[in-house]
Amino acid sequence: MQETRRGDKRYAYEFSLSDHADLTAALLVSPAMVVLSGYRYEAIHRPLEEAGWERTDVDVPISAARQREGLRSVESLWRNPAAVAAWERARLQPRLFALDEDDEEGER
Repeated sequence: MQETRRGDKRYAYEFSLSDHADLTAALLVSPAMVVLSGYRYEAIHRPLEEAGWERTDVDVPISAARQREGLRSVESLWRNPAAVAAWERARLQPRLFALDEDDEEGER
């Protein structure tokens, strides 16, 4: 959204506040695993967090061209409860061919 950026740069297609609200509403009722990235905008993203979506913030350079100036921004990544649960299941599931310390080829 233009409101989250400095300057006059625009994308070829810019979501309006209404477009973002519609997307948020659709994501909240989706049964799919969803991961969303972008800049945090309170009015749009608060409903996600109130519905149990996990947010991870990452400090990043504003742009590669301006990295030398040290300008930074915070981008966020949201995962809905279904995506968080799938991540946890995958993380905790034992590996079929887990390597042990004595065998680098995975054979037992």
